[in-house]
Amino acid sequence: MRQDSRDIAAFLTFNSGSASVDGPVRKQSGQKLVHHRVAVNEQSCIDILRPPFFFWLIPIVSGDIGTMRCAGFVREMPTMPDLPGMPKISVGAATRPARLAEIWMAAVVAVAMAFLLGQATAKAQALDFSGKTVTIVVGFGPGGGYDTWARTVADHLGRYLPGEPTVIVENMPGGGGNRASVFLASVAPKDGTVISVFPQPFPLEGLIGRLGDDVAPEDFGYIGRLTTHTATLLMWNTSPVKTLADAMSREAPIATPGIDVTNIVARIVNERMGTQFKIIQGYEGSSEMAFALEREEVEGMSQSLESLVAKHPDWLPEGKVNVIWQVATTRNDLLPDVPAVTELPIDGDDAALLRLLASLGDTGRPLGMPPGVAPEVLQVFRDAFDAVVQDPDFIADAEKRGLQLDTEPGAAVAASVAAAMNTPEPTVDALKALLGAAP
Repeated sequence: MRQDSRDIAAFLTFNSGSASVDGPVRKQSGQKLVHHRVAVNEQSCIDILRPPFFFWLIPIVSGDIGTMRCAGFVREMPTMPDLPGMPKISVGAATRPARLAEIWMAAVVAVAMAFLLGQATAKAQALDFSGKTVTIVVGFGPGGGYDTWARTVADHLGRYLPGEPTVIVENMPGGGGNRASVFLASVAPKDGTVISVFPQPFPLEGLIGRLGDDVAPEDFGYIGRLTTHTATLLMWNTSPVKTLADAMSREAPIATPGIDVTNIVARIVNERMGTQFKIIQGYEGSSEMAFALEREEVEGMSQSLESLVAKHPDWLPEGKVNVIWQVATTRNDLLPDVPAVTELPIDGDDAALLRLLASLGDTGRPLGMPPGVAPEVLQVFRDAFDAVVQDPDFIADAEKRGLQLDTEPGAAVAASVAAAMNTPEPTVDALKALLGAAP
């Protein structure tokens, strides 16, 4: 047979997930797509398949999808069998060089993947927290919901980390939880010995620049979500304000820890509906606010539904509080008669902002690590988290403390935070304008 000068080459097509590429080898880096065109004939095709293999190893190790094209003698060949954990190789009209390409590529893929997996495994196995202390930093004072979650996790997490380190809790209140977040980003070691339970409005603080230029919520490593967070406004039973309409005719002082979700909603309804909530912020946590509420220093307070059920299980059944709103897209089964903020008669950018606030409930209360922690360290903690939340002892401990588990993997939390950080500019501008006003 003679070599056909026409372009009747064999195609070795590598499929990964749903992606499939025919044509020259390509490499994607960020948003830039670089094409590597390879002019080959029968002999040069054979030559590039000989060692060294770096030509093939680079696109494989970087996760690229490559297609090699070799002109030569036409011959039918069967499709190679699928190899577990490797890209599927399919062969169309194949030549002798193409068969060599198939064999070499299969071998190189196997070697490359074994190398990468071996490296990752070796790094994970090298992690050893024996004799060390892992600290869970809480951005609020002792006794509140975030503190209770952190201490419950601390009692169980160490058993699932390499070396079974001691796990402790350190309270670092300030700035509505921001002090702890900034500490994690700028001061805390990035070796896995410091983690945190992030406050629900953490992404919002990043959007409006309250965390500083060097702190970006999407850069943190998220381990997993412990529970959702349905923010509410509670009014004490002695307050004349039982509904939003009542707050339109008189001033009602309410306590918040800082710029939390309830604080923002109160500003919106004051401006758009004419309510007169007087926001008093700066409390270190829900325990301090509850104490002020019971002493009637304020008439209302910011409180998540999950913490309300855990810390004050008698308040709702005994009518000690009235819930004015719930920051959610739909009404919680525990509060069927309380309006969700997305139901309020508010339109425009403020309505978009209320929808954003409601969506943050899915981010909830996540555990996370500082930016820059090595991926293998983050994965060890994610694996430990997944094991902890399935541990019967942990589940029983959470139930005993009145905590409602509603977990989500760290990768899903990271995706939710990234989505929040991509909020359209008009909504962000509306939030900044709102918070620029005095409480």
